[in-house]
Order: sequence, then C-alpha cells, then structure tokens
Amino acid sequence: MVECFIALFAGHVMGDFVFQTDRMFAQKRQPGILLFHVFIVSLLSAACLLPLIWGGSLVPLAIVFTTIFLTHLVFDALKIWLNQETALAFVIDQIAHIGVLCGLALLYPVNEVPSWRDLYLAVLVVIAAVFLTTRGTSFLISKLIAPFAEQVNASGQDSQPGLARGGQMIGYLERLLVLLLVLIELPSGIGFLIATKSILRFGNTQGSESRAMSEYIIIGTFMSFAFAIGIAYGAYEGLSYLFEAAAPPATP
Repeated sequence: MVECFIALFAGHVMGDFVFQTDRMFAQKRQPGILLFHVFIVSLLSAACLLPLIWGGSLVPLAIVFTTIFLTHLVFDALKIWLNQETALAFVIDQIAHIGVLCGLALLYPVNEVPSWRDLYLAVLVVIAAVFLTTRGTSFLISKLIAPFAEQVNASGQDSQPGLARGGQMIGYLERLLVLLLVLIELPSGIGFLIATKSILRFGNTQGSESRAMSEYIIIGTFMSFAFAIGIAYGAYEGLSYLFEAAAPPATP
C-alpha cells in the first residue's frame, strides 16, 4: 500500500505543482487547459506507478489513470465553478485528491517490491518532497498571507520593492535547506537558519517604522519554516520506512 501511494503521490505533486505553470493555472477556466492539466496529472501518476507493476497486468494501471482523471477533473471543475481560490479551498482540494490516491493504494497494493524498486521509490520521495517544499508550499503560503499583503500595500509601507521574485526564491532556498538538514539528520541547523534570516530581515525593516511590514515578514517566515519542517519529517519517515523494508532481517 505505502509503495503504491508514494508512486501516485509523487506523480500528483509533479503534475499539480511542476507541470502546471502559472499561465496554465490562470487559464484553467478554459476547458482545453483544464483537460490538458488533468491529463498530465493522471499520466504522471500512472507513469510513476508503472515500474512497480512492470511485468504484470496493465489493467490496474488503466483503472488508476481513469480514476485519477475523472476525480481530478470533477474536483478542479467544482472549485472553478464555485470560484474558490482561497487557502481553505486549496487545502480541501488537495485532501480530496490525496484521499483518492489513498483509496487506489488500498485497492491495488504492491507486494514483494524488489530491492531496486525501493531505491526508485526513495528517489520519488525526495522528488516529491523537493517540489512540495518549493512550489506547493509557496502557493499555499501566498494564499494564506494574501490578506496581510493587501494591508501592507494599502498602508504604503512597501514602497521599496526588492528583486523580482526575490522573496519567492528566498523561500525556496530556505525550505530546501530545512529539507536537507532534516534528511541528513542535522535538524539543529534549522535554528541557526532561522536566526540568520531573522537578523537579515530585522536589518531590512529597522528604522522604517513599519510594524505592519515586520509582522508580515515574521508571519510568512514562520509559515515557511513550519511547512518545510513538516514536509521534511514526512519525507524522512517515508525514506526510513523504505530503508527498513529493504534491510535484510537480522540474524539471531
């Protein structure tokens, strides 16, 4: 079950957050764009699952593709029809997609996975964690802090904009560093990372008398680190499960 879910989830993450560009997201109300996006997600999920059932019947793979295609289409179309692009709608939508993947993993568990496929699954875990930490988390944080950004802009305290996409890139890098530190079992370095960013950010706002901007930065920073730590430990547990399953039994 776990092996099947890892493969399906990795395909979902890549389809929803990597191969769905900002332009595609903005134009997803067009039926053709929506269908293309759903097709890509379904295809990637099936492709990630294929090595686990190689040599067996492809009927489960066809059922998986069809199920993901239809459910993903319904969920995304419903969200578009309701005109809901809030953080809550995003979370509910992702929970619905993941629920479908869990159901498929229960229906089509993968048994006796060869050792080389454990390595393949480990790579998928890392890939999913990287893209979820960067693109996925960035999208969610942007939804969560949108009301605060409007308040900062309305107060005129963001009169000195930084580099184009500079904040987004900083978020990507800090969350990737958190992921790396957790995976190499050096979580204590996260505290140093938070302290370093706090000092740099304090220097940016010091003297500007901008309480709203300072609070906005702190909120975004804590969200970024919180999500990164959660995803990193999820990936760590996934890798631990795979390595323990692949390890030979201890001799008495």
